[in-house]
Amino acid sequence: MSGAGAVLRCPDPACGVPVPAGDRFCEACGRLLPHGPAPARGHAREEGDRVEVWLPEAAGVCDRGLRRRRNEDAMALSALDGAGVIVLVVCDGVSSSAEAARASRTAADVTLAVLVAATAHEGADPKAAMREAAEEAQRAVAAVPYARASGKEPPASTLVAAVVRDRRATIGWLGDSRAYLVGPAGARLLSRDHTWGEELASRGPAPGWEAAGQPDHQALTRWLGADGEGGGSLPVRTVPIADAGHLLLCSDGLWNYAPSAERLGRLVGELAPGAAPLPVARRLADFARATGGHDNITVVVAALGGPGTASDRGKGEEGTS
Repeated sequence: MSGAGAVLRCPDPACGVPVPAGDRFCEACGRLLPHGPAPARGHAREEGDRVEVWLPEAAGVCDRGLRRRRNEDAMALSALDGAGVIVLVVCDGVSSSAEAARASRTAADVTLAVLVAATAHEGADPKAAMREAAEEAQRAVAAVPYARASGKEPPASTLVAAVVRDRRATIGWLGDSRAYLVGPAGARLLSRDHTWGEELASRGPAPGWEAAGQPDHQALTRWLGADGEGGGSLPVRTVPIADAGHLLLCSDGLWNYAPSAERLGRLVGELAPGAAPLPVARRLADFARATGGHDNITVVVAALGGPGTASDRGKGEEGTS
């Protein structure tokens, strides 16, 4: 049903409230509405606790792992026909929060939809789009309903997202989901975890901080949600793509088993040169399962082309802002 006067409802059976025609998200629960922009094209396969999605340019694997009761990770990806744009998103629901799976799914859907809409036109500013997406995701996750009597914190999720366009990748993140660039020259981490350990390390050595009752070094300091910071504080950086390779986004269910960029690069290097995104994502997800699979595992990969045109040369990396 569409058109003036049409009554549309949120498709989430737990919500179902009326929503105005043309809205992209349900204001009550944050759900991406099906009559908004289509977030992806391509193929998907779901087998048990594992979901695989692939396009010619990108692919992702989201796996429950071996020890968690449910999958609280989420991913979203899209390639814009004719615009030369790839959008990737990985979110990890914070396990100590209520409705963690719903929070991550909401964050991923909203982030993707905003980035697709904001970067489809020529001259779009991917940094501004990234912050707009994080702000929308922040509001949507904060609106996810939950049982306050559960004793858990409000719904919360990490976020890492990327927009690839004109031989440049723009990355934004909150929490400890990561982005890596893997190519012939090696692999490097593009994001920096928002955890107590990272914050303390950035301030210099502080012997005895654990004994003084500080939180665990992996405890998050920033995230999306009612008590999070959202897009206004989102770190964003843009890096040039000089060589063929892969851009890789993942949750900590992968990188906890390969914490260094070098280790991750070696795993990708075990595949044939120029491997398609889906085999890369499968290889890394299967590695995490085989190494223990303690947490949910999500890996999203985009294939990057070779050297850019003359107009691309000389474009340096833009720092985090």
